[in-house]
Amino acid sequence: MELFAHSNYDSVSMTEIAEASGVSRRTVFRYFKSKAEIMDAYAERLARHLIVAFSGRPSTEPVAKSLSEALLSLMDMSPDEKAAARLRNRALLQARDDAYSGRSPHLDEELIALVAHRLKTDPKRDVRPGLIFYTTQAAARAAAQTWIELNDESDFIDHLRPALQYLLKGTRTI
Repeated sequence: MELFAHSNYDSVSMTEIAEASGVSRRTVFRYFKSKAEIMDAYAERLARHLIVAFSGRPSTEPVAKSLSEALLSLMDMSPDEKAAARLRNRALLQARDDAYSGRSPHLDEELIALVAHRLKTDPKRDVRPGLIFYTTQAAARAAAQTWIELNDESDFIDHLRPALQYLLKGTRTI
């Protein structure tokens, strides 16, 4: 992440990644076929944690609040994890112009299905599960972009919490 954040994403080679990681190029390629896969692996891990966190929320809580609180719970990070998150998001913005573009569609579908289950509805016939999921992701994306652009000492949660609060004001009844 440091290489990506401090260099041009496109100019970083898999050889440089291997050297910075202290492993051989062959080892890197055993786990990742490309730089994009390295970036996406982190996003997939976060999505899996979000699924677990959302699944553990009280069933009596409004679904949009549950998803927001689950997302906020992922922000409980050590200083090293916060630094890595900032570097990752900075690198993603540089590489893709979108700090949340590394999500896996199958995990998005799984989260939408969990939201639909909580709402006791079919996501193919009801817009609410997708609406809740995608608007929550949009709030997180906006918060991430602001956080990275400011490049100050703030934490991501300082931007995520108010973004989700604005969102929840509009989804109280869901």
